[in-house]
Amino acid sequence: MSEDLYENDTEAADEVADDGQFDNDFEVELSRRAPKGDVFQQIFPRTRHWLHEGVRPEEILREDKDDLVFSFIKRMKDPDYPASEGVRYIRFRSTLAISDLEIEMTFTHIELYYQDADGNLSPAIPVRDGADECRDIQKVFEKVVDNLASYLGKVINR
Repeated sequence: MSEDLYENDTEAADEVADDGQFDNDFEVELSRRAPKGDVFQQIFPRTRHWLHEGVRPEEILREDKDDLVFSFIKRMKDPDYPASEGVRYIRFRSTLAISDLEIEMTFTHIELYYQDADGNLSPAIPVRDGADECRDIQKVFEKVVDNLASYLGKVINR
């Protein structure tokens, strides 16, 4: 589990008021299958552990063992944003559906915050479909789902 990917460092980002409005239409849907001929191991407890200990979301909206669904809100540093340009934070809502064979993650309500060298944070910028940042943000989300798939695909030592 790569906890570095989910570095919160949200003290500065928390200073920006959240008006509760997620007004955008950019959505990323990703899925990963278990390795061929294999299944993901102990999917609910391990996904729950990954979410609570690795991702550490701002808020968990749903954690349903019967339906194998999680929903959460997360704000994280963009690990791919050039440090020379400051810091970019990505805030999103994610719904995660899991099974023994597949992970499906949807990322919605995506907002960006930019922090300059002086520590000043921009207001939230909703990401619209077709915006210049869409491709970069999708790459970050690909890393998130790949990280979970890798974690669930590891053999459990007993």
